[in-house]
Amino acid sequence: MQRLLAAGFAGAVLSVTAVGAQAAEYEIDPTHTFAHFEISHLGLSHFTGRFEDIDGTVTFDAEAGTGSADIVIDASSVSTGVADLDEHLRNEDFFHVEKYPEIRFSGDDFEVSEGKIMAVTGELTLLGETKPVTLKFSNFNCIEHPMRKVPACGGNAVTRIMRSAFGMDAYVPAVGDEVKLSIEVEAFKPKEGEG
Repeated sequence: MQRLLAAGFAGAVLSVTAVGAQAAEYEIDPTHTFAHFEISHLGLSHFTGRFEDIDGTVTFDAEAGTGSADIVIDASSVSTGVADLDEHLRNEDFFHVEKYPEIRFSGDDFEVSEGKIMAVTGELTLLGETKPVTLKFSNFNCIEHPMRKVPACGGNAVTRIMRSAFGMDAYVPAVGDEVKLSIEVEAFKPKEGEG
């Protein structure tokens, strides 16, 4: 789920870059992009996990203010730090990774204010179900990457979904239905000849 968010977030990342009049493509930096989920457990506490493998591309036309994001998350990369729990999350009770190996976010509706991305709306596909999702950003910034020397953007976004809406209803309500998804994303424009 978090990976999904990451996808959406990456899309947002590209949305407000002052790179020029033509559509530019950005790549998610997998070493600085994280997708986390948080869910209630027995009403006692909230436990968290994340996805380790995220991939995707985002294009943005700065002059037109249009763009698109297509992000894919490897559902089997779910990680909580507890091996037995990770295996359970991969089975048919939850992510059913053998049948649904990918989680995908596709979005092309960016909300921008004063050069900052405020939100990005798109569609999240999980367990074969596709639903609208809006990622809201708490911060967003674009700079020249100090090491790569290319335009880079990044930020933090949050959304909440009801997992049962996607057919993931095992153990509700003992294991919460509402899931908080948080994404920290960085993306950069590849150097000429890269990508």
